[in-house]
Amino acid sequence: DAGDDAASGTPPAPPPALPRFAWGGLFVSALLALIVMWAGLSVSQLIEAIFARSPQLGWLAAGAAAAAAVAGLAIVVREIWALARLRRIAHIQTDAAHAINAGDAAAAQRAITSLETLYAGRADAQLGLKELRQYAGDILDARERVRLAERYLVGWRDAEAHRIVAHAARRITLLTTVAPTPALDIILV
Repeated sequence: DAGDDAASGTPPAPPPALPRFAWGGLFVSALLALIVMWAGLSVSQLIEAIFARSPQLGWLAAGAAAAAAVAGLAIVVREIWALARLRRIAHIQTDAAHAINAGDAAAAQRAITSLETLYAGRADAQLGLKELRQYAGDILDARERVRLAERYLVGWRDAEAHRIVAHAARRITLLTTVAPTPALDIILV
């Protein structure tokens, strides 16, 4: 309600942005479509040429092309699944941030329920889920509920991710220091 926003001092939400036509997206999509068609035609011509020389080798090439197509499809499906999961996690993060910043109990409940659903099938999260359920009947505000969920379900994963990134950074730093490529770049330039 606009009157409530004015009374509480909260500025109104900005109007939604109007959708625009994405010329860059069209360009990239058309270019990728052309590349895929070119690759498909090239593979088809290669298999036909191999079949002309030897039917056995032609079937072998067709099988290799089919295996590559199945593997490529599996990669695309896995990436689409990962993008959908990232979108779901972004919604959880938005709900959690809104619950913490505004004290919104409904957003906190949505975020916690989504986290529980996300981690329900993971064996490494069962202890955290059990700990979180212990507080289900307690009288806690929205901020505290989200912080509990973060502590029991997300916090140790953040620490583990930090450890992995720090280890990778140290390894890359060592490889960059030891590798002769930068020295060759300096000598040649």
